[in-house]
Amino acid sequence: MSKIRKLSDSEARKIAAGEVVERPANVVKELVENSIDAGATQISIYLEDGGKTLIRIIDNGCGMGVDDARMCFEHHATSKISVVEDLESISTFGFRGEALSSISAVSQITLITKEDGAQTGLKMVLDGGKETEFAECAASNGTDFTIKNLFFNVPARKKFLKKKETEWRQILSLFQAFCLDYLHIHFKLHSEGKLIHNCPVVSDLKSRVVQLWDSNFSANLIEVSEKDSKAGVSVFGLASNHQYFRYDRGQIFFFVNKRWVKNQKLSNALIKAYLNVAPPARFPAAFLFVELDQALVDVNIHPRKEEVQFFNPRKIELLIQVAVRQALEDQLSSVLKKNVSLEYLKVERGHEVGFANLDLKRAPFDLINTFSFDSDPFEKINSIQNERLETFSDDLNRFDKQDVVKHESTENLLNLNSESFSISSQPDFILNETNRVVLKNRDDQSFAILNQVFNKRDLDQQQIIQMGEKQILAERDYELIGQYKKTYILLEKEEGLFFVDQHAAHERVLYEQYVQRFENVPTVGLLFPKIIKLSAQDLSLIEENLDLFNKHGIELELFGEGQIVVKATPIDTQKICIEELVKQVIGWIIEYNDLDEKDFFKAVHEKVHAKMSCAAAVKAGDELNREQMFKLLDDLSQTSNKITCPHGRPTGWLLAFSEIEKKFKRDYRN
Repeated sequence: MSKIRKLSDSEARKIAAGEVVERPANVVKELVENSIDAGATQISIYLEDGGKTLIRIIDNGCGMGVDDARMCFEHHATSKISVVEDLESISTFGFRGEALSSISAVSQITLITKEDGAQTGLKMVLDGGKETEFAECAASNGTDFTIKNLFFNVPARKKFLKKKETEWRQILSLFQAFCLDYLHIHFKLHSEGKLIHNCPVVSDLKSRVVQLWDSNFSANLIEVSEKDSKAGVSVFGLASNHQYFRYDRGQIFFFVNKRWVKNQKLSNALIKAYLNVAPPARFPAAFLFVELDQALVDVNIHPRKEEVQFFNPRKIELLIQVAVRQALEDQLSSVLKKNVSLEYLKVERGHEVGFANLDLKRAPFDLINTFSFDSDPFEKINSIQNERLETFSDDLNRFDKQDVVKHESTENLLNLNSESFSISSQPDFILNETNRVVLKNRDDQSFAILNQVFNKRDLDQQQIIQMGEKQILAERDYELIGQYKKTYILLEKEEGLFFVDQHAAHERVLYEQYVQRFENVPTVGLLFPKIIKLSAQDLSLIEENLDLFNKHGIELELFGEGQIVVKATPIDTQKICIEELVKQVIGWIIEYNDLDEKDFFKAVHEKVHAKMSCAAAVKAGDELNREQMFKLLDDLSQTSNKITCPHGRPTGWLLAFSEIEKKFKRDYRN
């Protein structure tokens, strides 16, 4: 008996559908693109359960006749091309003839359509790709697609669908892209029976931005326009100015020949244009349109047509950088009434400052020099790059005992008043098969000695008091020399001189403490609760993740339309701008949203712990006395991972005695 057999058409379509239809957003994309190709000027979208149970698309396009209505669900049936050569000049969205066939194979479809001039409309019902009804009916001109119970007959695929809120956000981003791309179409978006967005026809892109977001956001957008006539490429659209940044890439949209695409290289090119303008780990907003000859771009590299391949991608990336940089220069020049060429900027007192920190409503700046994208002013202004918007220190002194929700001794935290900065170093280690840290490109001897430096046995506070300082010092196999440059703790060790980065070391100590006391964080109620304004999209993220914030000691409540109120924070976060932290967490939620629930919470919790420990730790430039240095070293010695800080930077480095003797040309080998 033959082992190889041909699958039935219905089973083959179910399997093939996975390439085209992965989630509800893919269904919405294919149907809306068909409506646009049909010449619709009004498109309405209705959703239930994030599109998992209902997707309905109604348009006023050209509609279909009897033959087309039946043919549209056949595999590789299309009205867009007839031969493969047509792809070189394709101007429509669809062309593969796979979408409707794939969607019908894994859902229950009702199609109602009517051509202009026809006496009656047509109704067609399919269940898992099989026609169950076909009849004439009353209908308006256009097409009405209703998709129910996506993946009802493919359980293996259905279980991978995300929760309702996640699928909803995917569709919302898609809806925003269509609205930005087609200003002449009236779009409506409904969810759970409510009208969420109503976007009538507009004449310019900024007006559409106001419809989708708000006027405050649109006020921070500047015009971008650049053309390379020789290459036949043009870039135009809107991008955020030097004062608006996000913690995620959720407002970066690229359109290539009127097609929304996801291209990491284009996104990186945009971010490079904001080099030395955007603070670390911040992202701009941009709605950029790239137009070029159809022959110079391949749109047929992915079944869902979400990606494109350029004939000369480097030229396009450079054009985007030039266009955005020029727009930033022009905007600053017009506001400051002086020519700005973006090198570096100095205020009247001579302090260098990045553009992200400029407040153009204050006194004018003296442009002594120009600002260069080749330099990095943020390295010179660590003390002000993350300027805090608020401080809790005064409020904490006024708190009554009843304001303290939970209490835990904080004597183990170094009480130093210092500004904080963000560490953006990438981890310089990997995990081996046993999940142990394996460092890369490091001096192995430095890290081998690190555990030996901190070999003091665990001592509780009472033992320390009883033993006395001399006996404690005897337990340490190093001698504390002191503090170097108010940044490094210098130790004398038998193997050589050992440097400890005080910020990285304290970060690691605090990080381990946050992890150990997770879900039991000591918090303090705010005497004056902090009100934070958020977009509707960000607010929905907060609402579904309130428990995540509560576990970290941040007590949030919804407060009117587009606002939340912070009622309590962790007791040791007086150095942290709570608004920045909340917005940063929103960015992480978006970034890790596609992970399964367990991995999602693990990733976000680690990020929050690292952020809080970085902000609360001592900084480079903080002066420590000997007791504080001993305390920090003792605490570090008791952590489970003392080699690196949470961001991957080393906490210590050994200058071996043999290396010192080499420098002095001594006979170190004898």
